[in-house]
Amino acid sequence: VNEYEVINGEAMTMQETFHHGCLEEMFQALEEHRPAETDCRDNRWSMAMVLGALESARIGCKLNINEFMNMAQDSIHFS
Repeated sequence: VNEYEVINGEAMTMQETFHHGCLEEMFQALEEHRPAETDCRDNRWSMAMVLGALESARIGCKLNINEFMNMAQDSIHFS
């Protein structure tokens, strides 16, 4: 965890920042037929970590995030 490699890169100049920047990036991604940088599909893994940590604290032991995600997905029923 403590080992890392520093990768130097050029600073990006952005024409728009904050909310306007997010919208501009999203529209550009739509034009380029690619996922936007803030693609919501990544959020499910963030939520799995948070909810998994809460469940782990509730039951008092470690749990496997992949199993936790599969269990949650199996319990969702759409009609």
